[in-house]
Amino acid sequence: MQSCNKAILIGSPVRQKPEILELFLLSLQALKKEGYSIAYCLVDDNDDERSSRLLEQFRVESTDLVCVFRVKPNENLPNENFIRDEVTHRWTSELVWRVAAHKNRIIKYALANEFDYLFLVDSDLVLHPHTLVQLVNSGKDIISEIFWTRWQPDMPELPQVWGCDHYTLYELAPGEKLSPDYARLRQQEWLEKLRKPGVYRVGGLGACTLIARPVLERGVNFSPLYNLSYWGEDRHFCVRAVASGFELFVDTHFPAFHIYRVSDIPKAKVYLAENGIHCGVDLDDIGHHLLDKASQALVYYGTTDYYKHDLKAGLELFAPETRNVVYRERVKCKSEIEQGFIVTYTEVSNMAPSNITSDSALVKARVRNFGLYHNRNFMNEFEARVYFRKYDQQWLIESIDFSPEENASKPKKLLWWSQRVAKPRGNRITLAMVVRNEADRYLRIVLNQAKHIVDEAVIIDDCSTDDTPDLIRETIKDDIPLRLICNKEPLFENNESRLRQALWEETIKNRPDWILCLDADELFEDKAVNALRQMVNQEEFDYFSFRIYDFWDECHYREEPLWSAHLRYYILLVRYQPNFNYTWNQNPLHCGRFPSNIALLPGIQSQLRLKHLGWMNPRDRLVKYLRYKRLDPDGIYGIKEQYESILDPFPRLVQWEE
Repeated sequence: MQSCNKAILIGSPVRQKPEILELFLLSLQALKKEGYSIAYCLVDDNDDERSSRLLEQFRVESTDLVCVFRVKPNENLPNENFIRDEVTHRWTSELVWRVAAHKNRIIKYALANEFDYLFLVDSDLVLHPHTLVQLVNSGKDIISEIFWTRWQPDMPELPQVWGCDHYTLYELAPGEKLSPDYARLRQQEWLEKLRKPGVYRVGGLGACTLIARPVLERGVNFSPLYNLSYWGEDRHFCVRAVASGFELFVDTHFPAFHIYRVSDIPKAKVYLAENGIHCGVDLDDIGHHLLDKASQALVYYGTTDYYKHDLKAGLELFAPETRNVVYRERVKCKSEIEQGFIVTYTEVSNMAPSNITSDSALVKARVRNFGLYHNRNFMNEFEARVYFRKYDQQWLIESIDFSPEENASKPKKLLWWSQRVAKPRGNRITLAMVVRNEADRYLRIVLNQAKHIVDEAVIIDDCSTDDTPDLIRETIKDDIPLRLICNKEPLFENNESRLRQALWEETIKNRPDWILCLDADELFEDKAVNALRQMVNQEEFDYFSFRIYDFWDECHYREEPLWSAHLRYYILLVRYQPNFNYTWNQNPLHCGRFPSNIALLPGIQSQLRLKHLGWMNPRDRLVKYLRYKRLDPDGIYGIKEQYESILDPFPRLVQWEE
């Protein structure tokens, strides 16, 4: 391709929901080009014919060259359903390398047609109009535009770039080891840097990346490196690029918006509208957007970080004049916050938008602000009014008014921090367990291990019809004190939350130091017996979380996208804080074994592993399958697709290594 100016190919593998794809294509059309010669290469891998029609319409109506490669069923590519829901995207290895093949196909097209740049962008992004020009003008060989995503609904927003290794969110020198506190501080500083407009070197990137032709000519691509186990084709691209002498950069001037969930579509429409791209935004879309901004602002405004107080956090949500006022207020109390004299938390609920016009709006919300002020606990409840105004197409907060309810400002002893209990030594561990009909399963070996870890046990037998209570008494004997409570009516089948709360209440009656909550089919790896004793004798952390491996036979655990508990951490060991205000998840199924707000305590991840033996017996798998189908047929409390996969006759199994 010949041109008097730089030629840029915009490429994207597309398997997308039509309502998301429509916004993606709209943002591509709105990109500023400043005389660059633009063409598109789109790989149509859609399983929804409506999305394929959108690509064809884009090809026909575009004034630029658009090449659409339609993936044919007989092409030699692995094929699996791509599951995307309101929780996360469930990638498999087959899907990852299918996408890698599509990206390599686009690279070949770019090389064959002599493009100066390839801009690879995922089809669930919407871009700021200045994105392309900004990236080209940076002069970098490889540079991504940043975007932020909540990879899980309850996680904070994180970027698609990282500092090093698989997804370490800070830079780390070879051989450098950091304490947990220092690692957390370095990560926070690194993320704060990325919130500021600039161009920064990173260790990994993807999804929205401009690549100069010399990189492609050097053979940098997305194929898997056989000696690298990193997950995701972008990581293999990045390793190749750096090994070939190129550096990786991210630009943060014009963050893209990631439509990770269908529920993000209203916010994406407002993002486009704020950047001058008309996409049929209605009042409901604006309302959702304003609710999100108001919630963020109220939390930023009323929360102080005990470890590190960022004076500028969230200021971008406010209008310029208001921004200065908020900053000055924070500066006034900076010293008290850093010394721990002021510790506050904010919760927002019952939000509703009103009085939305073309350039102003109001959001009302209930706000609970609680914490510690000079060694006195307090808790206030307010109605907050957040006033918005439009500035250069962007909704910003002009003011926040608080209206405390009568007597709401009186201090109440509802926060635990000033009365926190923590002994550096001599801590005792109490086992908390719920059992039902476990006599012929794994309870005996679990208790034989547990009694060497804990100092006492509190067990609720949920109306067993076998010899489970006798087995418990026989196994524990006089080794440790035992309190066995036998329910007269079973709770687990119909209200697991009530059962878990009852266990908690029974366990804390004797004011334990630490509570280890295990199920009757969970076994620690051998080295845990001595390690757990040492872990509890410290004052810094109040909980430990662990990875749980779902064993499918005696030597193998299951590892698939829907079976990845061992890639996450679950809180199992908790220091009891008698002055903490515990709250519970009321779900009748999958409610969690501890109070739902337990993670507000200071905690840490443990590298000790836990074996979950309950899936090893095919008969047990069938029983669980039928139970979940009966109690949660629509997957309201769990994942429906996981329930369906329980009986898969050929699961992917991995050898366990002690």
